[in-house]
Amino acid sequence: MQNDSYTITAIDLSVTKNCLKILSDISLSFKDKTLNTIIGLNGSGKSTLLKTFCNLEIPDSGSVFIKNREIKTLNRKEIAKTITFLPQNIVVSAPFKVKDIIFMSRFPYKKSFLSYSSEDTDAVVKAMELTNTLQFEKRDINSLSGGERQKVFLAAVLAQETPIILLDEPFNGLDIKATSEIVKILMNIKSEMNKTIIMALHDISMAKNISDTIIALSKGMLIFSKPAHEVTTEEIIRNVFEMEKIF
Repeated sequence: MQNDSYTITAIDLSVTKNCLKILSDISLSFKDKTLNTIIGLNGSGKSTLLKTFCNLEIPDSGSVFIKNREIKTLNRKEIAKTITFLPQNIVVSAPFKVKDIIFMSRFPYKKSFLSYSSEDTDAVVKAMELTNTLQFEKRDINSLSGGERQKVFLAAVLAQETPIILLDEPFNGLDIKATSEIVKILMNIKSEMNKTIIMALHDISMAKNISDTIIALSKGMLIFSKPAHEVTTEEIIRNVFEMEKIF
């Protein structure tokens, strides 16, 4: 059972794939309405950990609690109304319009084959306004730049209206301008919409500058979880990236 001030609590999570231990006995909690960053090398278990939080990855052992309810007791719609997960490198092969992509995120609220409700439309328009994507609503998603696409996917995340947002490397492949725009959106989401955000990153400076809490993983093990202001760059380089310094 978790404390009411915590949104997600993981207890002794372990995941094995193809006889390889991906996560080993991970226990940690995330406070409500905070921005949290999981940092580590490729293969450290960041993406797998995020997926256990939304039941896309089933652990060999251990439990995940969402506001005092064990996630395995929730059905798919209950999870989809609580947690949104934005994975890396989304590929959209069909020529969907931007607005259609964002409306798809309203599926958890859609009743049978009925058309979308006024509440659905309001949620989509609000999300597009917050992410400055209304200008793209009639564009083919694949005609947009990387930064523009990521803003569209963030709009879809917001339109799903969940209190918890999971982001896997949300700045991957973006230039400085696009990254700055996404950061501003995320900070607004946290402060104005009171969301809990948990994301996986490689960027040490970014993690330290925008996070409330930093969680460090190495080889599937939890190295630390503590307030960002208590974490030093040297500590991450040495204990997470296994280097003495960055040249």
